[in-house]
This record gives sequence, C-alpha cells and structure tokens, in this order.
Amino acid sequence: VIEEATELGIKAIDNENSPDFLSGNAILVINIYKLFNGKSVFGVGDKGKKIDISSLIVDDAHACLATTESQFTINIPNSAKVYKELFDLFTPDLKSQSESSFLEIESGDPYKSVLLPFWVWKNKISQITKILHLNKYEDSLKFKWDFLKDNIKYCQCVIAGNSIEISPHCIPVIKLPSFHFAKRRIFMTATLSDDSVLLSHFDISEDYLKEAITPKNA
Repeated sequence: VIEEATELGIKAIDNENSPDFLSGNAILVINIYKLFNGKSVFGVGDKGKKIDISSLIVDDAHACLATTESQFTINIPNSAKVYKELFDLFTPDLKSQSESSFLEIESGDPYKSVLLPFWVWKNKISQITKILHLNKYEDSLKFKWDFLKDNIKYCQCVIAGNSIEISPHCIPVIKLPSFHFAKRRIFMTATLSDDSVLLSHFDISEDYLKEAITPKNA
C-alpha cells in the first residue's frame, strides 16, 4: 500500500509516532492487530485516546472481522495456572451438567467442549473477575484484559479439554476510543454476506448500513 501511495505521490508511512502523521500531513498504514489490541498505542479504555484518528479506512473489512473477534477473545490454554483455577471453580457446575463431559474435559480431550450456562457465569462473576484480575499479566490475558475487564459479566465461556475461551456477545469497540470516536470510518469489502456484523462488531449505525455504497448489480 505504501509503495502504491508513493507512486501516486501520496505520502504514506508505517510509524504512528511520525510528526507527519500526527500533524495530518501523511497517511498511516497499519494492520488491524496494531489498532485492535489491549495494549494499543492508540489508547485503551479509561486511559483515553493517545492518538487521534480523524478518518479511518478499513480495507478487506470481512477479513478484519475474524481478527477483531480474536483480539477481544480470551483463550486460556490448559497449561496455564489460571485454567486450573477457573476449572476448579466450575467443577461442580460441569459435573451437574454432565458427569461424562466433565471427565472428558478433565482428561484434556481437545474435542470436548461445554458452553457454561449463563446463570452459572452470572452467579460467580465476582470470583471469575478476581481470578482473571490476579492473572492479568499472563500471556493469554495481557493483550485482552483491558478490553474485557469491564464487560466480563456480558461474556460467554466455553470450557474445553485444551483451553477455556471467554468472549463477548458484542464487541465493545468503545474500549478503543480513537476508533470509536473517529470522525469518519470507512469499511471496504467485496465479500461481506451479512453486513449486520458491522453493527455488532464495529458499532456502525443501522442508518449507515442502509446507505452503503454498492455496485448497481450487487
């Protein structure tokens, strides 16, 4: 992208600290991981905006959706201490749901998984939050915790023999204020079969979805 921009005489760079970018005299070109992570250089949550974004173009938005989901999903391997702490916490609930499933998960079967009932998650949210908070510097949490720490009660949890996955029902992109409050957000895609995910994942207004610019034969 930078090479193409240079050939067209447009100043494009890949350094977010460049004075040219910060003064609005150059376009910053980055991948979605640079923007969406719990340690984002653009600022996360109550830390506020560290870098203002005026206009943002997300190319291949359909491909970015899966990446965004993964960046807002905590995936804890069974080798981590926090996995055992959570597993022990939910052991009575897993047993009451299915003794055989519990035994398969306990044995580390990677093909066996159980969605934790929402009422169990809700009733134990204080203990869950405390366990995750105390382990927030672990590899599986350090880039995700700041995104989800205020939304843990709105998440769902899947427990498998090889990992525990915690993910929100809707992506809380407001946790990335530079993105959420950008003056213009432009999403480009050629293969998006269901544009409602732009609402649930990127918090796009329904009114804008109705006014998407599309080819006449689309």
